[in-house]
Amino acid sequence: MEIETLREVNLGYVPIVLREIPSRRIMTKKPRQLHLILQNGKLSPSPLNGPLHKIFLTLINTLSSTILFTMGDGSTIPFWHFNWGFGILKFKFQTLYSFSLDPHVTVHYFLQNLHNLHALFKPALSLSNSASNQLSQILACLQNTNLPSLPTLDNAIWKLNSSQSFSTKSYYLFIKTLPKHNSNLKTIWKLKIPPRMKIFLWRLLQNGIATIDNLRKRGWVIPNFCYLCKSHGESVQHLFNDCSFTTEAKLALLSTHCPLDRIAATRNTITFLSEPVTTYQTKAKEMLGIFCFIIWRERCKRLFTEEHHDVNSLLEQVSSEWSLLNPN
Repeated sequence: MEIETLREVNLGYVPIVLREIPSRRIMTKKPRQLHLILQNGKLSPSPLNGPLHKIFLTLINTLSSTILFTMGDGSTIPFWHFNWGFGILKFKFQTLYSFSLDPHVTVHYFLQNLHNLHALFKPALSLSNSASNQLSQILACLQNTNLPSLPTLDNAIWKLNSSQSFSTKSYYLFIKTLPKHNSNLKTIWKLKIPPRMKIFLWRLLQNGIATIDNLRKRGWVIPNFCYLCKSHGESVQHLFNDCSFTTEAKLALLSTHCPLDRIAATRNTITFLSEPVTTYQTKAKEMLGIFCFIIWRERCKRLFTEEHHDVNSLLEQVSSEWSLLNPN
């Protein structure tokens, strides 16, 4: 997160940091600047849209790692989102988390319903081996965790300073240590390719396209199968770099009169597209961007319409797109 973004936060464009919880252990020197992120144990919805909404979500995710809860009855502690003794569980058990009926369920409710899993998870949970394995692991972790017989206040500790209370300075210093987004991705928008391809590449380089492995992480129960090579599971890395069909097609491009040299063709596609653009690489990146878009379109055709094209047909599509953009 850049300094300019943090200044916007401090000025109040994203007016969130902490909610005062019943224990009142987390305090602030400037209460008027703090708003609620917890409401009855749930993360509050963002009142913002667009880029500031993403900043809001980023702040909540980073904030969750800076708070340590010591549990009373667990009625104000989000089970998945905050560290209350076992780390942040939504990161440790990502597949299982995707099957949760209520992602903001409290520790109290979750522990009360350990013997009634239908109240906690979607019915499709039983069809996912990965999620079932993670369920067994999380139940083993929780077997010695018991709720108190009487209502007890939960306690929260701000881990970033010795006073255990929130301060803007400690959070600012923490944010400065976070890894920054890859600014090289901005160069995608400077490539001379159609907007639909730029948007596709932007999502591709952030692992945001709907490959089967990504859909399974979101709770879809579907077989992991590459529709191009038919021999491996589908992921971004496989589909655009390791797949035998994609590799064959990419190397076949070298036999045509295109700006994709052998070095670019044999390198990791994702890595090459993510690097800063130099003068001699610009045309190669544009060609590779078109190629990746055509590969993805071919994958979708095979999946949804059972329409198949061979390598030569794909090269013709790439050449056609390229000639439209470079008529000379």
